[in-house]
Amino acid sequence: MPRLIHVISAGALALAACDSPKAQPGGEQAGSAGKTSQAGSAPAPAPAPPPLPAQARPTTVLAQVQQSAPSGAHVAAADLAVTGVELFVVSEGKPGAPDGGDFGGRLVGVTGGLGGKILDLMRVVIEGKPAARTLARIALWIAQHEGEILDTPKTPEQRKAKVRPPRLAGNTLVFWVWTTGLPRMLEKATLDRSTGALDLAVPPALRGAAIASAIAALVDVNVAIDVRALQMLAAACSQPRVQAALMRALGSHPREATRAAIADVAHKCGDAAIGPLSDLMEHDSSRMVRPHAASALGRIGDGRARPSLAKAARSEDANLSWAANNALKKLR
Repeated sequence: MPRLIHVISAGALALAACDSPKAQPGGEQAGSAGKTSQAGSAPAPAPAPPPLPAQARPTTVLAQVQQSAPSGAHVAAADLAVTGVELFVVSEGKPGAPDGGDFGGRLVGVTGGLGGKILDLMRVVIEGKPAARTLARIALWIAQHEGEILDTPKTPEQRKAKVRPPRLAGNTLVFWVWTTGLPRMLEKATLDRSTGALDLAVPPALRGAAIASAIAALVDVNVAIDVRALQMLAAACSQPRVQAALMRALGSHPREATRAAIADVAHKCGDAAIGPLSDLMEHDSSRMVRPHAASALGRIGDGRARPSLAKAARSEDANLSWAANNALKKLR
């Protein structure tokens, strides 16, 4: 969503400066105040600061989005057409999307031409009634979910799932996504056009195989497992083999980013994660990981984590202390 910058003209600032009182030579002020140089008198007001330079008013919608984007961000028109909306991709650093999907930056939209703004991108896009595949691409992009939208099945798994092109069925858009992260998973996406809500899930018939692939990726130290795979495993944490794999990796995986990502979803494992998360918060070697463990304990909300969180709240690590204090407020 573009953040529009209010532009103040240099003339307006200069006028405001002219209305400010000015000091006169010899310690005198303009008007009836007279001299103020006597001992004990209030000092003359400081001169008004010089006016700030006015920011150039954008002359195109692209320039408007670029002006509102973070410094150094790259802005380019998106190759998507929706009636009434101009779409742009705002990416940090150099432009470009990863292989297999659109996701190369944040998708923003502007309505009303130059000077316009947008409050709900998904809602405005839906009202523009784009083609089913275009709507699927935008929904996936807004959800910040990397994946290839499928039109035809390419594997036995996809043929078993009866993959079809994006299609509209009443007020619902249904499409299939082949995730780009590891392990790659087949997800069925459902967009409710009345609310703009997007649901992504592995079909029940394929979930067992997907869980096995995710566990294999989790134990492979050479693989940076995709967060969607971790979320799927956490949702299945009631299964003993899944719970064992997650808790083992939580405490021993060599990638600190993976340990932190597991901590972020470990609250779905409930009581079983309290001990492993407490150990992680107290003993992990990474200052990045420990606050994630504290926050996860707060999400679980079990009072048995209070002693370890209270200790962490007194830590000299400011991030850990803040996370632990915040988690303590959520305990039952």
